[in-house]
Amino acid sequence: MDFGKASTKLMLSDVWQHDYTWSGHPVCAAVALRALDLIDQEGLIAKCAERGRVFLDVLQRKLEGLHVVQQVRGTGVMLGVDLISDIATDVEQKVLLEYGVVLRASTNKHCLLLTPPYVMTDDQFEQVAESLRKVLSSWATLAESAISKSRQH
Repeated sequence: MDFGKASTKLMLSDVWQHDYTWSGHPVCAAVALRALDLIDQEGLIAKCAERGRVFLDVLQRKLEGLHVVQQVRGTGVMLGVDLISDIATDVEQKVLLEYGVVLRASTNKHCLLLTPPYVMTDDQFEQVAESLRKVLSSWATLAESAISKSRQH
């Protein structure tokens, strides 16, 4: 191998690679820039913050005082309901099957995660919170078993 002679022959693929949609493809980059423009123009960050505050207030009001609820918290439209035990997966399934509400359990199984679309109405927030309250209230009757299944840290 002769290191003294550099090859002057370049392939187009050596200069311009855009074969994956996730690696800086020009079309994807253009779409991402347009999406950022729309987020800014429509004031979506402020709208999400406001809608999240409304939903957080509804959840706190509806879930306050339930034995299995440790804390209701959130930022914007990313909300969490911390539970006293690792029952979030069970709650997630029951809320979905009984009320058609989609949420998810955290990987540690003691927090319910809610990330609603900012276009939800106040009535929809109330319906979701009421459905969650009903399911969590049913667990209050099983509080002893929930306490015996303590949180994993």
